Amino acid sequence: MKKNNVVAVMLVGAFMIGAFMLYASADLMGSMNPDPYSHQDDYSLTGTIDDQMVKGTASSHPIRENGSFHNYGFDLQVEGIDFSFVLIFDSEERPYTYTLVSSDVIDGVTHKLYQTLYEGYSITIDVTDHCLVGSFSILSDSVDLIGLLIHSEVVK
Repeated sequence: MKKNNVVAVMLVGAFMIGAFMLYASADLMGSMNPDPYSHQDDYSLTGTIDDQMVKGTASSHPIRENGSFHNYGFDLQVEGIDFSFVLIFDSEERPYTYTLVSSDVIDGVTHKLYQTLYEGYSITIDVTDHCLVGSFSILSDSVDLIGLLIHSEVVK
């Protein structure tokens, strides 16, 4: 009877070690090949609100993917005003509700300029590979903001 207990304990230990090794190897493989769509980005903001010069910051981060869609949350902070929005890209890296305005290749990188109207605001975004927004502008009668990418990091 004691032999059976020893064998059972050894099997449980072997399964635990095997599970840990499987998890560690999967984690290592994931860190060696990070998802290029999982990037966190930082932006500098400049412009005017109600004819007053303003400066601020913005950041974007991936939100859980939904099938073949890539979702990014943008958080903007300008002179004590915080606001946010979400960009949803399809499998061909096109943002929903935006219209393609132009496409140019600059230094070997394709830049696609998209535009939309939302509640009185004209929003323009410059998108490169892997849904990376290089710059954006938000315009209305009282708002003129430009965001420029200052840092992008692929996260695991």
